[in-house]
Amino acid sequence: MKLLCSGIADWCKRNGAVSDEDYPIILYGIQVSLNTSLKMMGIFLTGAVLHQLAAVFLSMAVFSSMRYWTGGWHSKSHLGCFCTMLIPCVCPSLLTGISGEWMSWGLGCMLVYSIYRIMRYAPCNSKVNPIEDVRILRAKRIGGLAETFALGVLSVFCFDQDLRSLVLFPLCVCAVLLKD
Repeated sequence: MKLLCSGIADWCKRNGAVSDEDYPIILYGIQVSLNTSLKMMGIFLTGAVLHQLAAVFLSMAVFSSMRYWTGGWHSKSHLGCFCTMLIPCVCPSLLTGISGEWMSWGLGCMLVYSIYRIMRYAPCNSKVNPIEDVRILRAKRIGGLAETFALGVLSVFCFDQDLRSLVLFPLCVCAVLLKD
């Protein structure tokens, strides 16, 4: 990944599109864009192969928005990051169709656990990119709590067990990834 990104950035630099002082910024932008694009394509491809593209899309939207508000643990490798995102985005679609009272209790426990962890630990500051502005941290805390409670209300009043799974599983994984 690094070799490909630096090759693209070097090509831009050789052709005069990037100056020496802008090179690190452009390289970082290429890395983030390529990593995110490949990760999303891999997850959507997995959803398409499983014939669960809409479910994967919903779970990805929940997980990604909660990660934005709450932060959390970050993998040190691109493959680890992909796997960390694959689990909460694809696993809920595999849970659809499972019914039973135990499933309702399990999802209820996930919701309570998620609310507790997010109220207690969110937002989590990244070691790589710490947020030092108190206003931004406060806004992220309020946003994370608001989204958590909105998803909780949705899951309580939603009568579709599959939709509950698609919303609560990624929420719970996000809460688990918050550092103590």
